[in-house]
Amino acid sequence: MNALAERAARFLEGAMPAEEAAAFEQELATNPALAQALARQARLEARLRRILGAEREQNLAADATPHTVTVPGIPMPGAAMRPSGERSQTKGPRRPGQSGRRRSARRSRPRTTAMLPLGLAALFLAALALGALVLNHAGTPRPSGNEPAAPRQLATPDPAPSTNPEPSPAHSFIVIKAGDATTNAAAALTAGAALQPGDTLVTGQQPSVCQSADGSTVTLAPGTTLTLSALHPATALKLERGLASYVVSPQKAAPFTVAMPLADISVIGTRFVLEAGPYHSWARVEEGRVRFASNTETRVLGAGDEGLATADAQPRIFGFSLVDAISGTPLPGRHALRDGDSIDQTQQVAIVARTSPSVSAMRVSLDQQDDSWERNPPFALLGNPATTQADTASFYPVKLSPGSHRFVVTPYDNDGAAGPERTLRVTIQ
Repeated sequence: MNALAERAARFLEGAMPAEEAAAFEQELATNPALAQALARQARLEARLRRILGAEREQNLAADATPHTVTVPGIPMPGAAMRPSGERSQTKGPRRPGQSGRRRSARRSRPRTTAMLPLGLAALFLAALALGALVLNHAGTPRPSGNEPAAPRQLATPDPAPSTNPEPSPAHSFIVIKAGDATTNAAAALTAGAALQPGDTLVTGQQPSVCQSADGSTVTLAPGTTLTLSALHPATALKLERGLASYVVSPQKAAPFTVAMPLADISVIGTRFVLEAGPYHSWARVEEGRVRFASNTETRVLGAGDEGLATADAQPRIFGFSLVDAISGTPLPGRHALRDGDSIDQTQQVAIVARTSPSVSAMRVSLDQQDDSWERNPPFALLGNPATTQADTASFYPVKLSPGSHRFVVTPYDNDGAAGPERTLRVTIQ
């Protein structure tokens, strides 16, 4: 087992510490080799579980004894028929002087007499069975040549069909990391489960990772709803709400597509992030090119470009991202900050709001004490010093005391109308 496979096995078994597991999940979005190793390990463990389950069913079937129905007067195959009243020939010793030939001849007459009605009864039952078979054959459509013949007799009932069949190698969508995700049937998922077209995956408080057969990986943030629409000729997904990161392998048959409430995405092979909510659909391309189509525009996004479709013109804050304070580039796996997330401020990071185009200013309240106004997009919660010529940094980095802090942010448009406020709680390490 190589190093990647060993890490994947430890991750699936839950043997990684929490910090190492979090770093592993972030690396999945940028390391296709690691994602493929995790997919192979998950498929291997799923096959082992199916093999063990099949062996257990065979053992149970072997231990079970089929019920046998005996019709009086009709012998079982291989069993000698003895009329009622006949005594066993092996019972008791032979009396001296008794001839075996005379005893056999004497008992042959009652055997013939008793066998006659039994034979007639057997012929009558066989005729009834043959008639039923002919009627059943006449009323039942004949199977085509491709259909297998039905078995004549089953000693044990057929095992129940598996609820998690092994997908076709060419078309599959495997859950690599389940977390606390469930399906549309409210069933908890496990690593190695295969999603079928029509299945909806819903994450809770933990992220989830899925991978298609071609190695394309989707990492779902907590609170995300994703539906698998199709697997052939190419993968088609529907992001109903939440945020997900995608690493798409080169597509040969057809583009990899993702539908959102307000926009659609189609790609040939790239790395990008999508977010969907009731009032917006957002995309950011990390690598390659993505076609972004909404009701108002259709354009191609390159690396570093973003696309946004909104439901109305009201000033809104859709979420917050953690970015590098110097370059302004979002950190991998930190596109969506959630209440209670931890921030390591030694990394020189900044918190940036994702807003609608109508936002011209934001009022930021920190710990219900300090209020500040941000008027330069992109809007950072601790300020954007780009207007200061002496400072070449993109944003002010986070410099807060260790512990929990609470931001309350209100957006405003050019007319001074306020939009819905958003709250973000973070823990500084």
